[in-house]
Amino acid sequence: MAFTVDDPSGGTGHIPTRHPSIQTAGELLRSRSREEHGLGARDRDFTAAGRPRRQQAPEEQSMMDLMARQVALLQEQTLLLRQQSASQTIGEDEYIDPSRILSSLDPTLRTTMSKWKSDFCKDLNHVATQRELHDKYEKIRESGEIMKQFAEESNRKWQWPKAYEAIAEPITPLEDVPNGDDEVYDINQAWAALRRKHALECQDFIMQHQSRALAYFENKTGNSSVQQTVDDLWNSWKDSFGSLHSEASLQRASKNCKYFVNVVMREEIPKMKGRLHEAAELRSKRVAAIIEAETKYQQMDPQQLIALLQLDKQAVQIRKGGNLTKQVTVTKGSELAALVTQFPDLETFFDVKHVDENPYTTSFTKCPTTEIANISTWKVIDSVTKLEERLHVAKFFENVESERHSMQRYGRLLKKDIIDSFTAYPHKRNTSWLDNKVWVMF
Repeated sequence: MAFTVDDPSGGTGHIPTRHPSIQTAGELLRSRSREEHGLGARDRDFTAAGRPRRQQAPEEQSMMDLMARQVALLQEQTLLLRQQSASQTIGEDEYIDPSRILSSLDPTLRTTMSKWKSDFCKDLNHVATQRELHDKYEKIRESGEIMKQFAEESNRKWQWPKAYEAIAEPITPLEDVPNGDDEVYDINQAWAALRRKHALECQDFIMQHQSRALAYFENKTGNSSVQQTVDDLWNSWKDSFGSLHSEASLQRASKNCKYFVNVVMREEIPKMKGRLHEAAELRSKRVAAIIEAETKYQQMDPQQLIALLQLDKQAVQIRKGGNLTKQVTVTKGSELAALVTQFPDLETFFDVKHVDENPYTTSFTKCPTTEIANISTWKVIDSVTKLEERLHVAKFFENVESERHSMQRYGRLLKKDIIDSFTAYPHKRNTSWLDNKVWVMF
């Protein structure tokens, strides 16, 4: 009896092979046949060394014969199962990681299918992006608005001499002429109307081409287009390398390619739809947050709203915990501090930092070198005088009148210190020195 196995190299047909264990069982059967016909009596009675064999009981001999037959049958079934497993193709409804399917393909075909998957994923990203833009543009069209880019262009003004504006008349081929004789021609209104008209035309141009782009990528990633593309890739590869493979090997590769495409589509298309769903949910949350904020501001106490605006003016952006937030420094005992205490909800909008009161704190400048000159000593003194005047009228300075004498004294001491310690260093050195002197007071 001969058994066949698939050629692992993908060669033609099957190669007859005899399993060693099966061959041994066959020899055992032939040996029994010879014994039944009276052959090999010496072999039955004596060993290879010429010694007499131990006679076995009939029951023991029958048991050994049965075991030999069972071993031969088991080996035959194992070989058949291996052949069936090697020739079995992947089920169409079974999901397997695409990388496993790729690894079973020929290296040249594997490269082709891997590139197809990459291009297919890019096309799906285009579908998602164009779908989001399409939904956004449709809302703009339904509301009758103009995109931000075109709205900015349509609102641009043009400066005309006043004398010409008074006598300007419409240019018939380029603009609409007023319907009635009583209507006065306004060149600025005509210019704005013309720009708006062109903005709407440009917007319509963008929207129509965007709709076509969406339809193109949706058709390109559709089932029929994908199958046609893969068939073309397969036939091209087959024309180049098909002669190196057997017909059975080509059939298996073709089935695996089709299954690979099926699995990739089942895996990537839901990802794209999930991205669109997440984006829609995020937009809904943003709209809900805006509505909630508007409602909250409308119901807010006027004093709380004023305090919120004042805090926003003084807020600076900082990075805290990996996120950008607005921080406000509030002096203890000030009106803003009292408002923050009165309306604790304000601290949900800002990172409020409470500091002790400092009579010399001011927010008149962020760059001292713009107030302190660094050219000559007399200009430095003059700038200190201007600085002292600004301190007297500082907008956020606490108790200005009661601290006026202290500020005058501070100004005099500052001038004396500058005169006593001033050194004629180069320009840049003086700038650094003056910066340090001024920052001491803050």
